[in-house]
Amino acid sequence: MLETKLESLEEALQVHESRVDDLKAVCQRLTKAVSAWKKACVEGDVGARQRAQSKVEELLPLSLERAQEASSSWEFDSRAYLESGRWREDVQAAADSLGVKVIIDGETLVSSPVLVRSQPSGSRLKIGKNAWSKLHPRAVAAELKRLRDKKSVSGPQEFLECLYLAWQDLTKNGATVATFQEIYERFAAAPGWKKENSPAQFGQDIYALARSEVRLTRSGKRFHLEHPSAKVKERDVFTVYREDGQPVRYYGIEFR
Repeated sequence: MLETKLESLEEALQVHESRVDDLKAVCQRLTKAVSAWKKACVEGDVGARQRAQSKVEELLPLSLERAQEASSSWEFDSRAYLESGRWREDVQAAADSLGVKVIIDGETLVSSPVLVRSQPSGSRLKIGKNAWSKLHPRAVAAELKRLRDKKSVSGPQEFLECLYLAWQDLTKNGATVATFQEIYERFAAAPGWKKENSPAQFGQDIYALARSEVRLTRSGKRFHLEHPSAKVKERDVFTVYREDGQPVRYYGIEFR
């Protein structure tokens, strides 16, 4: 359970931000006084110089005091927060307010076509394959919405080309369908690939291809996605979630 005096990261940030606002206000007054001091030096206004100097001397200890207050106001344990399930609940609530469907699947947050995981030791999240250090739930939700709304052909197209190359090799024995489990294992043979591409992420890549406008390889081959029948082994099935939370199951691919 998350041990903190505040209930959520958002509340912790709000309290801390208010202290930083207090510090900013004093620093703005200090900057104004220093500028007046400099102006008095340029113009030779001895009286104005003395008044500006006195103001600076008055505000310096106050600015230090406000800085200490701002610093001590941050007691939130971001590592404990990311190790708990609270971050997923906060992001899900923020995403709902933006109309973005997010599914909590174990320790993973699913926002098709990307997965979100926490990296507590680095005080950050991993959205897809990218590190994300902005932990505010609204910032995370906004990025998920941007990725959902983003229309990109290059990603699905490159993924399709890789699938086609694997399919060509795996169907040399006369088969017409290559299972995604076979393809995943083929890709995973490349050094470092599996570390950056979990089965869950691979499934989301398949879904992203299915929902994209890409239908043909560059050589003109059309693909057909195979869904599992009752006879296939469950370990050979990749299950992902659509934006409405409904599961979609993929088994293999065929090119014609």
